[in-house]
Amino acid sequence: MKHLSVRPAAAKLMISCEAFVAAAVLGVVLFLNFYHSYNDGILYSERLNQMKEVTTQLFEGLNDVLELRWADARSHTNQLMRSGIHTSQELYQFIKEQEEVCDMPQKGTSLVAVDTRGRYYTSSGAMGLTENINYFFDEPEHVSFVSSSLNGETTNIVFMYRLSSPMEISDGDDRINLMYFGTVQAMQELGQYFNCKAYNDNNSVYVLDQNGSKIFSSNSIELISGHNVYSVLRQMEYLHGSNFEQTQQELNSNGIAYSNAVLDGEEYYYALRHLDTADWTLMFLIPSSYVAVNTVNLVDTTGSIIMTFAGVMLVLCVGFVYLVLRSQQKEALRAERNNTRRMEELNSILEAKNEQLRQANTEIENARRAAEVANKAKTTFLSNMSHDIRTPMNAIVGIADLLGYETESSERIKEYTRRLQNSSHHLLGLLNDILDMSRIESGISSLNLEKLELSEQISQIETIIRTNTRERRQQFEIRTRMIRHEQINGNGTHLRQILLNILTNAAKYTPDGGRIIFEITELDSEPGYAEYQFTISDNGMGMSQEFISTIFSPFTRAENSVTNKVQGTGLGMTITKSLVDMIGGRIDVQSEPGKGSRFTVTLKFKANENERSEINGMLMIGRDDDVTVSAKAHGVTPETVCSVGAAAELLSRGAYDVVLITSGICENISGDDISRLRGASEKPVKIAGICSDTLAQRFQETLDCAIVVPFFWGKLENGLADENEKEKAESGSALSGVRFLCAEDNEMNAVILEANLKWRGASCRIFPDGKSLVDYFAAADPGEYDMILMDVQMPLMNGYEAAQAIRKSSNPDGKAIPIIAMTANAFSDDIRACLNAGMDAHVSKPVDMSAFEKTVRSLREDKKRLVQRCKSDRSTYADSFA
Repeated sequence: MKHLSVRPAAAKLMISCEAFVAAAVLGVVLFLNFYHSYNDGILYSERLNQMKEVTTQLFEGLNDVLELRWADARSHTNQLMRSGIHTSQELYQFIKEQEEVCDMPQKGTSLVAVDTRGRYYTSSGAMGLTENINYFFDEPEHVSFVSSSLNGETTNIVFMYRLSSPMEISDGDDRINLMYFGTVQAMQELGQYFNCKAYNDNNSVYVLDQNGSKIFSSNSIELISGHNVYSVLRQMEYLHGSNFEQTQQELNSNGIAYSNAVLDGEEYYYALRHLDTADWTLMFLIPSSYVAVNTVNLVDTTGSIIMTFAGVMLVLCVGFVYLVLRSQQKEALRAERNNTRRMEELNSILEAKNEQLRQANTEIENARRAAEVANKAKTTFLSNMSHDIRTPMNAIVGIADLLGYETESSERIKEYTRRLQNSSHHLLGLLNDILDMSRIESGISSLNLEKLELSEQISQIETIIRTNTRERRQQFEIRTRMIRHEQINGNGTHLRQILLNILTNAAKYTPDGGRIIFEITELDSEPGYAEYQFTISDNGMGMSQEFISTIFSPFTRAENSVTNKVQGTGLGMTITKSLVDMIGGRIDVQSEPGKGSRFTVTLKFKANENERSEINGMLMIGRDDDVTVSAKAHGVTPETVCSVGAAAELLSRGAYDVVLITSGICENISGDDISRLRGASEKPVKIAGICSDTLAQRFQETLDCAIVVPFFWGKLENGLADENEKEKAESGSALSGVRFLCAEDNEMNAVILEANLKWRGASCRIFPDGKSLVDYFAAADPGEYDMILMDVQMPLMNGYEAAQAIRKSSNPDGKAIPIIAMTANAFSDDIRACLNAGMDAHVSKPVDMSAFEKTVRSLREDKKRLVQRCKSDRSTYADSFA
């Protein structure tokens, strides 16, 4: 194994050497880049400084010369004013004498006069109208411009002063009014002041007007083409982060500016200077190759030396790395031969291990398949077990119910019947617990989501628990807090099972006359979700901390003289914890012996968006923050008052749809108060009250809607619905007059089913298998039967096949007639299979006739609404052609 480390070591050394070379190259590149940037900045500053020194001298020299020319123009103007000339000939003679006295022709200068009409005069006489008359329009005190028309063909610069008053002279019969007088200087005579010896006369100087137009150029070769210099400067490529706009701003602020740019591929430095003695701008332009030449040569020489040194060091580094890698390569080759031999040995060992791994994988795969077969067998066993036990249980429960209907039985027979009913329901509960626990442990139980109405779930739970608590005179309260969402997506069976298991235990282990409080609170949650905290507390016997630590373990029960009298499997809390975990919730327990227990379950559901209420105005008598929160969640903001008198006054002044009396006020209100409220409103108003079950019966005739606590917004909406429809729906048994077609292969169950339906006013025809029912239904008259009750496990044709055949039947009722599965297959998978086969609902055996009636009522109402909708659609369709 020692030889195996040689090659990795060599590879690491090679990587290190390569990294060193790369770092050295990168360091050199970075250094040269920094050096170049640094030198570029230093050279730029040095060139600007040198250029400032040179141009300052040149600009000051030009400025001094121009000041002298202005002084000459002033002197000659004063002499003209004192000359006392009266004719044009005297003017010409005066000009000629002044030019000779001052030796002007040799200096390239001359004198010129301009009259009020823009005509100019020299020693040669009247020369006509000047081309530069625009300079005299505003009659400035002095004027200066460059012209090629005032004195010959050369370019001249003119310096003129305005006379203190026009001088009138005669020219024959004509009168001349002289206005301006001054000197004309040939521009070539100023050439010595434009050139710069520091740059060997390689510079160019331009004289520009205020807009940047060229007035004069010192070079015979134009470096800047075009008439406007500023336009060219603006289009140049600027260096060192500058631009023409910045340069122009600096010129306007300081009177002088410098910049560096590229024109036609060549780099230039230029300076702009406003003249103090004329409305001109001087531009000094020089190629960069002539600026700070010695400094540039020094920097270039230094850079060459540094680059040469860096190259030598880089070559030495590469050479050193090469020698090291060469040595390591020889060592690696020697180690490679040793490693090859060793790898052959390892390959043999590895092949043997791979063979063992393949065998292990084969065994694992066989075990997985066996587990799947066993799991499937367990699922089948549980389903069959549930069916086979529930079938005779259905008969026992059914017979017990039939015995309970016999009013002529003796009291002893009735007592035996009640005990039989209780024992059969308890046995069914034990069966459900054991089967549920088995499915959870097998991972078979699934979470099927459906639309739930929270108030309906709580109502079902209350109905079951209230029966137990009344028998034991226990005080059972349900409270709601901050409920904003009542429509959720979840598994209703699991939700009810969780809460019923805890509440059932609370009722079992709380003594007669005790108190149980069930509180539902909606917590804050992210949008689109509703999180509820269900708290169940009692003042029962309580539990020790030791027992609480094992309460969720299977078959765990507290052992004492009291609990031993309570029947149960010890699986309820285990199932509850498993279901809470499956939903993704949390359950906490607090308890002390002798002081009671407190269970807190927190569950989160996906919330459905609340439908906006049709209530336009709501008046609430009494303050209740929980009701207010629920109302606002449905788009209603109630107005709150504290007394019936205040409510009556508001009703007389405003329009309200609903008056809601809170529970605290409802306990002290009378029928006269309700009549007073109705009389105060100008329009019909519906009055609802939140009250106990006892008060609800008392106010049944006076209130439009008596909401038995706990309050849910859905209760209010449903309670305010059409009372006639409600009374009609709830009067009598839902089964009265219903004609059923049934399939049941068990003769005893068939007898019990027929008796139960007949006792409730329904009629039925029962067939022993699915095929007989399907054949009979195909030949039946349309409308002859209202519903079909379908067993699942039957000979010839099972319930799934029969439901599918009915949906495809030639009988026109086949597509819409409600089909209810009435089977001992009670698991969620079985329910889903029934619905997928085309059935409308599922009722598990043993049949709870109350739950069965609710199912029938719900299906009949759904069918009625569908018929009404179809009639409405046909009416609308007909109206469109009317």
